[in-house]
Formats: sequence, structure tokens, C-alpha cells
Amino acid sequence: MAVSFNDIPSSVLAPSIYVEIDNSRAFHFTPPFKRSVLAIGPMLATGSAQDGELKLIYNNTEADQYFGVGSILADMLKNLRLNTRGVDIYAIGLADAAGATKATATIQVTSGATRNGTLFLYIGGRLVRIPVAAGDNPATIATAIQDAVNADSLLLTTASVLTDTVTLTARNAGTLGNQIDIRTNYYGKAAGEELPAGVALTITQMAGGATDPDLADAIANMPDERFDFVLNAFTDNANLNLLEAELDSRWGYSRMLESHAFIALKGTLATLSTFAASRNNPHLTTMGFNDSPTAPWIWASAYCGQVAWHGSIDPARPFQTLPLMGVLAPPLSSQFTLQEQEILLADGIATYTVERDGQARIQRAVTTYTQSPQGLPDASFRDTNTLLTLAYVSQSVRFRLGQKFRRHKLAKSGTRFGPGQAIVTPVIIKAELIALFSEWESLGLVEDIEQFKDDLIVEINAQDPNRVDILLPPNLVNQLRITAIQIQFRV
Repeated sequence: MAVSFNDIPSSVLAPSIYVEIDNSRAFHFTPPFKRSVLAIGPMLATGSAQDGELKLIYNNTEADQYFGVGSILADMLKNLRLNTRGVDIYAIGLADAAGATKATATIQVTSGATRNGTLFLYIGGRLVRIPVAAGDNPATIATAIQDAVNADSLLLTTASVLTDTVTLTARNAGTLGNQIDIRTNYYGKAAGEELPAGVALTITQMAGGATDPDLADAIANMPDERFDFVLNAFTDNANLNLLEAELDSRWGYSRMLESHAFIALKGTLATLSTFAASRNNPHLTTMGFNDSPTAPWIWASAYCGQVAWHGSIDPARPFQTLPLMGVLAPPLSSQFTLQEQEILLADGIATYTVERDGQARIQRAVTTYTQSPQGLPDASFRDTNTLLTLAYVSQSVRFRLGQKFRRHKLAKSGTRFGPGQAIVTPVIIKAELIALFSEWESLGLVEDIEQFKDDLIVEINAQDPNRVDILLPPNLVNQLRITAIQIQFRV
């Protein structure tokens, strides 16, 4: 009997028509893979989720329910959902560390109102409107600020007042609270935002938050399942070292759960460059900005959401010009110049641009990897697209070979086995890989099939006759990022 049956034995004697189903050739193409995002951030004690518990998030209501209204993680998840489609969203909330302190800020009202007006206060990029009446003294205005802040449960802070001074306190303890920006009149006088006549304020920015949760708790609770994108709120070196070690492990041959992480950092060019000098990992994309009202974790969620959405559609297509929804761009004077953007990109910091209407957009998504293990400049893993495309190639080749040859016997090329036998040879595998390359090529992921054929190696291992060794040499397609034109005119 030449046909290799999976279940029907050759010794069966009872008369009947026996049928078994084999799906090894069901697909003539690589099917699309469902993608997922895992968000990690601080939760509040008011959330119903347990510390470090993995949750699947379907909507914003669940984000608030599981992690607490006004928590940093709920804030991240809402903006992530604003920026992405077609991906599953998971989250792990971490409770504030024992003994952690909360960041605080103060708003002192130094003079009262001489006319009716509105105080436009931005806390972490979220607008709070405070009505002010002519004749209101500093204490009255301070109380109005307190009441308006506490009435908005989605704000990341609470407020208390003492005479003419409002104290804002971060809901979550730890260093992230120090990144909550406090300002007035973001859009300026042209948009109708200015202090009411007579009112003057002195704002002291958030500070004093200390001691973040240990990311090891979240990593320990990450199951051995694929999370294609990881959105992380924490940017301290200790936690990033833990995260990078987990990402490296997930890309290893023993796990093959390729993940790419996103964070954002607020700071000057010097601050961002100093940070970049401490990181060198191909699986981490860091968004850098300065002087935006919007918190870093919202920048990260917007960046991650857009890349997850569009990278799931086509991992090789560049992300430039995609909008960062929910982000308030820095004022023009604080936006990085082209020269500064060049420095950041060379250092491994992802960049953005701002349209005339104020919409921030992705400029170039890069990883923090800039040097080889020998300390030499290395651009091989510079672009996030490269890692996403490699993850797709790795996943699809495993799917194809596993689908076609899941229980096959292995023979040398040229073996004359009967038709229908579940036997595979290096030549058959090589033909399958060339066919798969053609699919990648039609999807616009790779190029140069002749080079692929020439360099592809499939052979039985010399020490283990049950093992096939494959050298897979795809030439990944590149992205159109720069067009250089010289206009050489005549008069």
C-alpha cells in the first residue's frame, strides 16, 4: 500500500467504507495571522483585576473596571484602542509598589479675576474647564480648580486646596506620575484660550514620585503565547533590562514567540541621546519627544497602536505619516529640528513630525539597536519594519512546513518511493520553500527570487539522519523613505 494513512490501519478487516480527513494540503497559501498587543502598566486598588493578572480587553469599560478609573494602564488602553484595529488587546496591571510615593504638583492662584472667563487647565493633556466670575478672589478660584479636577474621574490626579493653592496628587504612585504635565492654554489666544482678566497662576510641575513596580511580576505572568506587540509604561533601566531579556528569549529558537515592545520617553535631545546610549536591542522601539502636554505612555500607546494595526496588514510597508491619535504635539519651539531628528534616529530613537493642523505623525519607526556585539555601527536591525517582516517570515515558514510535513518520513533526495507515501526529501522541502518565497514576493515582503534559489540550502544533518538543516536567505524588500533630487537647470 503506497498511500500513507494517518488513522486507517492496513490490517482492518470489517467491511465498510472508511474515511479520514487530512488537512495538510488544505492551504495553497499562507493564511493571515491574528495579531495581539499586550499592555503593561500601573493599576489602581479600585480595579477588580489581581496584581499581575492577564486580562483580555474588549472595550474601554473593561479597562476601567479591571484596572481602575483614572489609572495609567486604563489611560493607555483607551488610547491604544483609539489607534488600532483588528488586533486582540491584552493587559497586565501592576499594583503600586510597597512604600512608593506619589508625585505632586501645585497651582497657586496669585491674583483674582476682574472679568468673567474660563480657565483652560490641561492635566496630562486632558482639558479641564474652570468657569471664573469677575470678583473671584484667589481662594475662590483655587477651590473651583479643586472641584473641577475632582469631578473628572478620568484625570490621572486628584486635587486638594489650602487657601489659594491647589495640590494635585497622582493617582498612581511611582516615577511615572512625575511625567504628568500641568499647563494652561495649550491652544493659545488665537483659539480662545487665555487666562481670565486679572488671574495669575504659578504652576510647579509634578515631582516627588518614587519607586515603580517590578516588571518581573508581569513577565512571570506572561503565558507562553504570542504577543506580537508589547506596550510598556515603564522606562527605568532595571525594568527595561528585564523586558529586553524576555524579548530576546521570545525570539529564541526554544520559544519562537516573536514580540516587539514600544515605550516613549520625554526629554531634551541630550536626555534622549543619553538614554539611547544605554540601550541596544532590536526588539525595542522608543518614541522620543519633548514638552508635550501628553504623557509618555500615551505617545507609546499611539505609536504601538498604529504600528500594530498597519504592521498586521503589511509588516514591510513603512509607517511614516500615520497619525498619532490622542497626542497633543509639542509647541513649535519645542519640536525637534531636522538636524535633531537625524541625531535621534542615528541614536536609535523613533521620531515624529507635526502637520500644520497640529496632528503628530510617525516619521520613522526605528529600534534601539545601533551597534553590533563588537561595538561597531550596525544598521541591520535599525527599522521596526525589518523585525516585523522577519517575524512574519519566521512564523509563516513554520506554519507551512508544519502544515505540509507534520508526520512525514525523511528520505534522501532521489529516493523512489510510491505515490501517496508520507515521505519528504530535501528537494521536496526546497521546492516548497521556493513556492513560499513566491507568496512572500507577491505580498511585497521579499525580492530577488533567483538569489533566493541560489543561496537556499536544504540538507539532511550529517550527525542526525532525522533532522533537516535549512539555510533560508530571503532578501527583504526595502521601504521608500528618502527621495533625493538634484535640479540641474539651464538659463
